[in-house]
Amino acid sequence: MKSILSILGGIVFAYLFYSQGMGLNTVFYTVFILIILVLQQKFVLLKKPVLVSACLWLGTAIAVSWHSNKLNNFMYCLMGIQTIGAVVYYQSSIYIKWINGIFNILFGSLHRFFEKPQTTQIKEKSSTSFLQYLKYFGIPTFLLIVFLLLYANSNPVMQNILDNIDFSFLNGLWIFTAFLGSLLTANISMGQPVEELVKFDENSKNELLVPSHLDLSLCKEQNKIGTYSLIALNVLLIFFLITEFVFITQITYQPATSLSNAVHQGVYTSIASIILALIIIVYFFRGQLNFFKKNQSLRKIAYSWLVLNLILIGSVCIKNYTYIINFGLTPKRLGVMIYLFLCVIGIITVYLKIKHKLTFTYLLRRNSYIATLLLVMYSWVNWDAIMTSYNIKNNHIDTELFYELYPGNALILEENLSIKKQIIKEVYSPKISEKSTKKDWQSKTYLDLQLENHDTY
Repeated sequence: MKSILSILGGIVFAYLFYSQGMGLNTVFYTVFILIILVLQQKFVLLKKPVLVSACLWLGTAIAVSWHSNKLNNFMYCLMGIQTIGAVVYYQSSIYIKWINGIFNILFGSLHRFFEKPQTTQIKEKSSTSFLQYLKYFGIPTFLLIVFLLLYANSNPVMQNILDNIDFSFLNGLWIFTAFLGSLLTANISMGQPVEELVKFDENSKNELLVPSHLDLSLCKEQNKIGTYSLIALNVLLIFFLITEFVFITQITYQPATSLSNAVHQGVYTSIASIILALIIIVYFFRGQLNFFKKNQSLRKIAYSWLVLNLILIGSVCIKNYTYIINFGLTPKRLGVMIYLFLCVIGIITVYLKIKHKLTFTYLLRRNSYIATLLLVMYSWVNWDAIMTSYNIKNNHIDTELFYELYPGNALILEENLSIKKQIIKEVYSPKISEKSTKKDWQSKTYLDLQLENHDTY
């Protein structure tokens, strides 16, 4: 049964994705894989983590079929990896699911060759596997081709017969794609977790264990070092925020280059600050110091540093928003806003880590889960159309940007014929015509169906 499904999986994969982009084919392939998983591991699929991952995967597939772009394409692949990892071992953390998913997509069917032999159990008769079918048919076929070519090379009559046979119906790349699809299906259906990672993840708890004995001298020393360090960092950050306030009050008088550099440097500063805050706080609040009764001052100073970092994020947000108003909305400026929002969530989880005496593992689990869920939600939005519409309404015409956002913004451009003609007039016209070529149904999206009712470039 597994071998038949693997071969069928290869044919379906090649039919849907050979020489195609990502569109409706992602929905059909997702449903196909989920059906295979239901047939083979239906009890596992009823588990909540697996159902959630499968629904998110199908949701991103629908997003791709609605309007395909880089973000939802990436999230579709990531959710597919996560679903396979959840099926393999649903109780693991989300990042362990990613590792298990990648491992099984690449090596799932080969995993059993690395397992220790079970000497204490009676070996039961098993059905023929995909690899065995590959040996039974692949090796004889390979030998047949090799000797056929040898014989044809030594016999003109046989060579003439082979020359008259039309092999144009055979497509090597299509066959190779089908082989990869079969291997992918086999790997998914025979998945096994990476046991060492699973055990490590199971042993990593969210809550810190209360120590049986506190080393008071060590706690006092760490408390002093942490207090002095965070006081110094607070003072430095306050001084920096004062200079930020001065810059923001004069922001309307800044040239474009200065404002651009300020936004970019502000993002880099916030990245460094958040990472540094995370490392320092995790370091000082990693063990016994969490249970030291005289650490209240250190906690308050740490909280104040987190608040100051929130103010820093706010200042960067203001500069980025001002930049958008004056010079338009671009993918990078939109990405800055998304990143700043994720930073706020990160600071909140760090605060919870200190307050409730949680571990670094808690931060990884919670932040990776929230970030993944948010990016899945963002992948549903056609940001290309939103950016184009905003820039046109606010008279930020950038033909190069509009070309980069095509075809996600095609319907907006259809409603603004003067801008469309301006793009055609410039050097992007041949490239856009290439993007507008007719697609097969596999790679079509709902947006493509809407465009068929309009004149193309």
